[in-house]
Amino acid sequence: MNTRKEKEAVSPVIAVILMVAITVVLAAVLFVMVQNIGTDTGEVTAMTGIVEENNDGWIISVKGSPVENTSSVSWYVLDHTTGAKIDGVNITFNDNDDDGYIGSGDTFLIEDSAHALKYNKFIVDFGESNMEAPLK
Repeated sequence: MNTRKEKEAVSPVIAVILMVAITVVLAAVLFVMVQNIGTDTGEVTAMTGIVEENNDGWIISVKGSPVENTSSVSWYVLDHTTGAKIDGVNITFNDNDDDGYIGSGDTFLIEDSAHALKYNKFIVDFGESNMEAPLK
């Protein structure tokens, strides 16, 4: 009498399915790791604005870099309570070095002789980053 049974841990079909699944998972992990190689990881230096209050309104003096082309940048004032853009604010950009770029030494004038914009924020939006200057 033959009482010996052949025991197999896993059937060949299941073993193949497991090997394929492991290979797919490893390939996906490798793809995600390699995907970011070669992309620009340069740090962006923050641009700041020094705010001065005068009789005409607010003067924001730009300090630091990056230097940005004025055609690719927008600027506006945000309401400090709602976070919405405030319409009708007259903002003048003064390019002190006449290079067509926003950089150190340039200024913005926000006309607000009644100082109604106090406590709001002046924003220069560079796309990937922005400059915030509180109007206090």
